[in-house]
Amino acid sequence: MVRRGRSVGRAGVGGKAGERLSDPAILFPVGFAEGWAITTRKNEAPKLVFSGPMTPEDLKKRFGDDYPAAVTMGAVRMPSKAEGRYTRHYHSEDSKMSFDVSRFMDGSARISADELEREWGGWAYEDQLDFCRSCSWLAGQADFPVMLRFVMMNGGEDDWSGIAGSVARDLPQSEAFDLLVRALELAKDRPVSNLGQAIASTEHVEAPAVLRSLLEKLWGSPGLWDDDDFLNWTAYDATTCIEHLIQVGVPPEEFSAKVRELGQHPCEGNRDSCRRFLTKYYPWME
Repeated sequence: MVRRGRSVGRAGVGGKAGERLSDPAILFPVGFAEGWAITTRKNEAPKLVFSGPMTPEDLKKRFGDDYPAAVTMGAVRMPSKAEGRYTRHYHSEDSKMSFDVSRFMDGSARISADELEREWGGWAYEDQLDFCRSCSWLAGQADFPVMLRFVMMNGGEDDWSGIAGSVARDLPQSEAFDLLVRALELAKDRPVSNLGQAIASTEHVEAPAVLRSLLEKLWGSPGLWDDDDFLNWTAYDATTCIEHLIQVGVPPEEFSAKVRELGQHPCEGNRDSCRRFLTKYYPWME
C-alpha cells in the first residue's frame, strides 16, 4: 500500500488492505500477500494462517524486479532508504511516499521466543517497536503465541498497539480479550484504535460493553474537538470505535448524532476519515 504525505505504508503486517492511516505511534494493517491461507474453525470468523516467507519470485512479482534495492508500487519507484532490525524502509525520491516491508515477510530475519525473551531487555525502544510492527508474519510459527504473551506482559503501550491484531488472531479468545482490555486500561493518552479493533475482532461477548465504555471516555475528552494540521487522534479513535461497535452488532442508528458531529469536525483529516470509515453505514454522508 502506497501512502502519501505524512502517512506510511506497511507490508506483511496483517488485516484488510489499505484501511488506515498511521503515525509513528500506531500501526494500521495494510494487507496480506501470497503465502497466506484462509482457515476456519467452528463458530469462528475466517482466520489467516501464515505459510512461510514469500519466495523471491513472489517478492519480485509484488514489489518489482529491483527488490530489495527498491519497491515499485504502480508507477512509483521507491529506493531503499534504511533498514531496521526487522523492517526495510523505502521512500520515493520526492519523499512524498513511503513503504515498509517486514523482514519476516521476505525471510531475511528470523527469531524464536527464547531469543526474543533473552534479547528484548537490551533492545532500544525503536527495535522493540520495529519487532511489534513487523512480527505478524511469524503467525504460524509454533512459538509465536509465546512471543505475543511475552510482549503483552513486558512491553509498553506502543508495543501493544503494534501486536494487537496478532493477539486477537493467534491467542485463545478469552486470553486475548483479557490481555487487550488490560492494555486498553493502561494505554493512558496513547491512540487506542488498534486495541479497539482487536477487541472487536475477538468477538468476545463482553466486547460491546468495553467498546461502549471506550467511546464514552473518548467523547468526554477535552481535546476531542481540537483542530490539527494532520489528524486529531482522539476524534480518530472515536470514529473507529463507532465502526468497531457496529461491527460487533450494535445498530448504526445508535450513533447517528455522534457521526454527524464527527463529520463536521474542525480537522479536515478527521472529516475525511469519518466519511471513509462510516459512509457505508450512513449513506447520507456521501
